[in-house]
Amino acid sequence: MRDGAGGRVESRESLFRIVTREVTIPFEEIESVTFRRGLLKSTLLFATRRLHPASSIPGSRAGQFMLHVPREHTNKARELESLLAYGLARRDLSGMRNSLSAHRRERRTPEDVT
Repeated sequence: MRDGAGGRVESRESLFRIVTREVTIPFEEIESVTFRRGLLKSTLLFATRRLHPASSIPGSRAGQFMLHVPREHTNKARELESLLAYGLARRDLSGMRNSLSAHRRERRTPEDVT
């Protein structure tokens, strides 16, 4: 993924031809990312908040899609998962903070202000 804003998805249309196209998914639409290491291949599993952002990616289901990671890029995939998880946690915490402060502002009484 580039700058956390989009990435490339490869899809096989035939046995010998691989078509690469770029799909952009806004960071706000990413719900979670999980790195899975398997015996033969590793994957990054992405989940989006809504179905629409992931619908243009081949093989996506219910707002989720997988990116297969070549063995030589396993460390980079783990690093990407860590960075995205950190960014998602910061985003969620910021949203909770904003929600809480808005709730507190609504509950203020004239006596609180003075």
